[in-house]
Amino acid sequence: MKTTIKTLCAITLIAFSATNTIKSNVEENNRTTYELTALAADGYLRYKHERGASVNACSDNGKRLCTILSKLTQATRLFINPEREDLRKLAQNAALAFRDFDFSGTEKDKKAFAHTLISLLQATLPLLSETEANECRIIMKQIQATI
Repeated sequence: MKTTIKTLCAITLIAFSATNTIKSNVEENNRTTYELTALAADGYLRYKHERGASVNACSDNGKRLCTILSKLTQATRLFINPEREDLRKLAQNAALAFRDFDFSGTEKDKKAFAHTLISLLQATLPLLSETEANECRIIMKQIQATI
């Protein structure tokens, strides 16, 4: 009987620990995504389109933003336990949308990129602290104002 109770307690503690680890990972993944997306949003708000982008490279003016989006894509690709396929796909879409915008400079591509940034911010919003959530909403409004 003692062994069974000890085993049951151990299993309960392991399950509780795993649940806390998963919750912690989700919050950490969310914070990483939010911070990189906020940096990308800041870069977008400061970005001025200039010619110079090619199919294989960002323009001189877009290099910083390309680097941030690349880091965001890499970070979301590494999210495990649990995987965040939604963030992974949104990050990939944002990177592709920026490349299109940096290359073309069209209003259509600008809107597409802005919408992907807003989608990423909305995906992170539910797990942010109150202060971060307010900051996130402000960033989304600033991006929306550019569309």
